[in-house]
Amino acid sequence: MITTHILDISRGEPAQGLEVILELRQASEWVPISRGTSDENGRISTLTDGPLTPGTYQLTFDTGAFHRDQGLSVAFSRK
Repeated sequence: MITTHILDISRGEPAQGLEVILELRQASEWVPISRGTSDENGRISTLTDGPLTPGTYQLTFDTGAFHRDQGLSVAFSRK
């Protein structure tokens, strides 16, 4: 089972309504296998329904959409 807990440290509270994508690496590609949205406690209790196969997984957090929904503008720069 894969779960996550997301905190919005800029506000000091759970990040409610943040979409998360669970992906599995297959060869050189990341394949989405599940999605979830955090609840009022910033938690997604499960992103999988059953047992997981061995492999490499990653969680992708859609923080851009979350910040836009919160009315925040975020600018990033690469150095």
